[in-house]
Amino acid sequence: MDKKRTFRDNPSYIVKEICESSEISYNKAFNGLCSKKMISKYKNGEKHFDVFIFCTVLERLGFSAEHFEILVPDKVHEFFLWLKKCSRHIENQNWQALEQGIEDFKHIHLVNVKIQTSYRDYFIYILERYHNKNMDLAYEYIKKSLNATGQDGSILYDTNPLLSAFEWHLFINLCDMEDLLNIGAKTELQYRLYVIYLNKVKLIIDEDLKGRILPPIALFILYKYWDKLALDKRLGIEKNTIKIMVKSSTIIGLPTLIEYFIKDVESSCEEEVYTRKYGALQKIFKYVGVDSTYNISRLYGYRIRYVVLSDYLKFKRKELCLTCEKVSEGICSVENYRKIERGKIHPSTKNLISLAKRLEFTFIFLKGDIESGRYKYYLLAKECSKLIATSKFKSVQERISELKNNIDMQILDNFKFINLLETKMKEETRENKIALLQEVFNQEDRLSKYHICELIDNQVLSYLSTLIGKDCIKSLELFLENEKQKKYVNWCNIKEIVKALVHLYKEGGEYDKFKIITRKALKKMFEENDVSILVPLLEDVVEANKKEEDGYCSYKDIFYIAELYELYDDSRRIRKLFS
Repeated sequence: MDKKRTFRDNPSYIVKEICESSEISYNKAFNGLCSKKMISKYKNGEKHFDVFIFCTVLERLGFSAEHFEILVPDKVHEFFLWLKKCSRHIENQNWQALEQGIEDFKHIHLVNVKIQTSYRDYFIYILERYHNKNMDLAYEYIKKSLNATGQDGSILYDTNPLLSAFEWHLFINLCDMEDLLNIGAKTELQYRLYVIYLNKVKLIIDEDLKGRILPPIALFILYKYWDKLALDKRLGIEKNTIKIMVKSSTIIGLPTLIEYFIKDVESSCEEEVYTRKYGALQKIFKYVGVDSTYNISRLYGYRIRYVVLSDYLKFKRKELCLTCEKVSEGICSVENYRKIERGKIHPSTKNLISLAKRLEFTFIFLKGDIESGRYKYYLLAKECSKLIATSKFKSVQERISELKNNIDMQILDNFKFINLLETKMKEETRENKIALLQEVFNQEDRLSKYHICELIDNQVLSYLSTLIGKDCIKSLELFLENEKQKKYVNWCNIKEIVKALVHLYKEGGEYDKFKIITRKALKKMFEENDVSILVPLLEDVVEANKKEEDGYCSYKDIFYIAELYELYDDSRRIRKLFS
């Protein structure tokens, strides 16, 4: 496969392929982000993408950047930490801390002034609106934040506006402010938003991105215009959005959405079932300590999978047992290399390529979970993983065959990915499955103190632990200890390992460790708005506690949540436990 036509370290080709496949012009995808001259340079590969431009354009094109892991400078990592802190201050209504966070922004190194500054302006808008109660100034800042990337209220007159998840969030807040201040044509607003919503349901193929873009739009429409929309339109929004959230394993806003649906549903039987699902969700939110009600100020997370460059270089060097002098020889001074490893400076592209060769890695900007030249196979790979996770083996066989026929199986990542899926489906003995997986995954070699574990390796290790049992605990603990050595631990990379450890601690009666890791995992799931491992964790929580206590869920609650998330095999098993 021609490297120039794959998605590994080739963001220009990624954007070009998606633009051509979806028949969207470059100018529209990049609108407001840069000049036409710069767009041409991105298109031809003359200009390197920064992480902010890349993720914004991908999301505008309807494709989630979460399909890739991106290598970022330490300065970008510091910005993401700042972003999360400010978002938490809003959640906690800690206005003094938010004020300080806004002040701290001036000390942050900016890679992309437009996009990064738009986040600061959004936080000022929140502060002015909810703390200082200065609505006129709040309105100016929300407009300024949205206009930073070339967007404004005219979006309403486009039936298919291209916006990132964050831009959609800004636009919804702008609509809310204009409604509050009696600005604009209020009579048209609900109709236009409804049309935009319907178009986005059809046009966004990527379920993960749908789960971050559509629910906030739907909740805003229902929040502002529930009594103005016809019943059939409301039901359509409610049913569609619940389905979208289920497929994307998101949960923030789901109780409010189901509450609207219960009000509108006409079948008493369906109302009763969803009332129980609503009650079960409320218990989970209470247990985790998260507000379950819809709030327009809640920022739906900047979900990006990344690894910090300084971490990556240090771990690769340690893994190969090289000194800083040996790595830097003929590339840069040893003093500069040490600064790079500490995150003080960023190497030039030329030096980074040389360092990548020296440290034996090919990842210099981004890599995907699989390697392909077509974005539709990334979507297909994700779909296969989800079907396997819910034991829908009949539905997935044909899709796996299509995937194998269209990706290069000589590439190790692709081979591992397909091997894991097929092993999970095989009717083999436990011993045979362990042997099959260990052929492509050497557990001892992959779990040294300094090792960058790939996502697929983590998934294999997690699955192996379910086959091997408690003898795998030390390996899993070593893996998490290894992750703690890094500046940033990505939830997507560790969640399967955490799920496996929770279960093994419970099975082995190590209840103190079990309680600590479970609490942290549940909190993290709600922070990341990713509840793909929620049901098995809750089941272990209930089993470990043996009895219902205030704030804890029961087997019946887990059953209704499993049914809601279409985990039919799980729900059947759980039903047996309380029937």
